[in-house]
Amino acid sequence: MKSRVSHQSAVRTRLSCERTGGYNVKNGMYCYDWCPFCGHRTDGDDHDTLVIAPE
Repeated sequence: MKSRVSHQSAVRTRLSCERTGGYNVKNGMYCYDWCPFCGHRTDGDDHDTLVIAPE
């Protein structure tokens, strides 16, 4: 019998790039040093990293 519980309760990491409007969501905690969209470092004001935890 299959479980009815969703398995999407894991932590996810989202990177948003204001330069290109791109974003990426990965399962787990992930640290981006360089943006895969614009190629710049992610420690500036043009990038947001958000860790999404289950409630």
